[in-house]
Amino acid sequence: MADSVTKVAEVIGESAKVLRLDAKVTLEQLARVAQRYGLPWTSGRVGDFEAGRTAPSLPTLIAAAAALGDAIGRPVSLAELVAGNGRVQINDKLSLDKSALHAALSGGSLGAELVAASDETSFLQENLATMPMEISTVHWPKRLRAITQGLRSAVLRDFSESDARMCKNIGVSEVLGATAMAALWRRTFTAERDHRAGPDANAQRRGQISRQLKADLQQVINDGDG
Repeated sequence: MADSVTKVAEVIGESAKVLRLDAKVTLEQLARVAQRYGLPWTSGRVGDFEAGRTAPSLPTLIAAAAALGDAIGRPVSLAELVAGNGRVQINDKLSLDKSALHAALSGGSLGAELVAASDETSFLQENLATMPMEISTVHWPKRLRAITQGLRSAVLRDFSESDARMCKNIGVSEVLGATAMAALWRRTFTAERDHRAGPDANAQRRGQISRQLKADLQQVINDGDG
């Protein structure tokens, strides 16, 4: 009996779903993290991606892998999203074994006819083996680069609208803002503010604490101190 052929979007989506469920991450949590990587996803859009109902582009796949990695607390490569056995349908005229696609996404070689058919495939072969599926931190202060992806992900999962507004107010992405919060307090700005203020603090006291925490965030982002 011939092997069944599965669309590549379905293969990637199913693998992503398995990783998400294993980490006990909800659709809503992954959607929120994905938005920080430029994907306008809702829980429904995540469901569509996992079901293979969309045909994601290469940039979308890179952002999705980065978001998934942050959501589950460890890096996820594109190759990891091609799991199992069987054949994968690339387009109307081409299918290949999952093992071959996995090898290609890990830096291996595909057939010459496939390479010639698509510039994007050539890009995959040349670059994806070493492309990190997470944000670039090379220009961050050393203290922020030392924060683990797991800790950053934990802070991001607890983000509220107040935390997102703080990041926007100081002019940084939510990913960088969450990393700074993790470095300073190992929790969100909102959680730290409420902890310092206590349950009986008035608006003036909460405002004073918020301004101090904002200054601390700006300092650690600018030079790593704080």
